Order: sequence, then structure tokens, then C-alpha cells
Amino acid sequence: MESMGTSSPSGNPGCCWPPPWRAATWTAALRTTDVRKVRKDRHFAARLLEAIGQEVPLGVADEIDLSGPGTIIRDAAKRDTLVSVFTEQKWPDECYIGSPEVDAERVWLQRIDPQAHWDGHREGWKLRKLTRIDFGGAYLTALLAVGGPVPPPSSSA
Repeated sequence: MESMGTSSPSGNPGCCWPPPWRAATWTAALRTTDVRKVRKDRHFAARLLEAIGQEVPLGVADEIDLSGPGTIIRDAAKRDTLVSVFTEQKWPDECYIGSPEVDAERVWLQRIDPQAHWDGHREGWKLRKLTRIDFGGAYLTALLAVGGPVPPPSSSA
């Protein structure tokens, strides 16, 4: 398995979300073989951090094992409960969010939708097909806060 790296843009300018007890860190793990070009981000969040004198840190979360997608997902779930997975080569504009379980070949998500409703069953993706894994951050925290605890799955895909 090729190595995976992380990018962790963080820095809360002191606004109202996320609450102080929750880190404002969003982390993305990418397959390094998929990275073709890196450029400086000029979107709002990057410009905001620059304006208030904070840098976008790039690095590895200490408690995350980057040896493969399965270990990243397991370690991320211990920290954050929800993860987003992407299969950008097949579905470039979609991500799937949920509470994960990982076996030798797949990640299974108890999915939650954008309205924070649990869909009641698990869906699986092959680990080798994943191109990106996200965890942490205000959006996933908000989904879990509104959606409530992860319900037991009613069936598998």
C-alpha cells in the first residue's frame, strides 16, 4: 500500500462554532500517489488564517497510524466517531459519512445524511478504492450533535 499523508487546516478565530471543548481541527488523509500538484490555497479559510496571523499546519496527527486506510479509519473513529470517505476516481463529487467499522478489505459505514438523520443500515466500500478519508472538524461534529448517538445497524449492504 502506498503511503498516505495528512493535511490538517485548523485555527478558530474565536467565533461561536465549534464550542471550546471541541477542537476545530479537520484532517484529510490522501494517497500520496494521487497527488499531482500542490498549490497555495487562496480560498476564504486560508485567507482568514493568513489575515489573523495563523498558518495552515500540514502534518500528521500523532495518534493516527498512516500505514493504510484501515488503520487511519480505525484510529480516526477512536477520536471522532464519524469519518468521511471518498472514492474520487469513480464518484468525484461524492463523499460518504458515517460511523465506521473496518475489516480486512472494506470499511462499513453506519451512514448519516446531510440533515443528520441516521439511515439505519451499513454500507461498505473497498479500502483499496478509497482516495481520501476526512475526520474531525465542525461539520462532522455538528452532524453527530444533531443526529445523536450512533444507532445499531438494522442490515448490511
